[in-house]
Amino acid sequence: MTQRRDIKLLEEANYKLKSLRLIDMFPQTHHLESMAILSNI
Repeated sequence: MTQRRDIKLLEEANYKLKSLRLIDMFPQTHHLESMAILSNI
């Protein structure tokens, strides 16, 4: 929810969400990380 809130604020500042991906940086845990790529071009 925090990432969505932050992306929404950036979109209001004319950034556009280009990609949102899940990444398993720590495979020994059950957690997944997410990465957002934004552009203001």
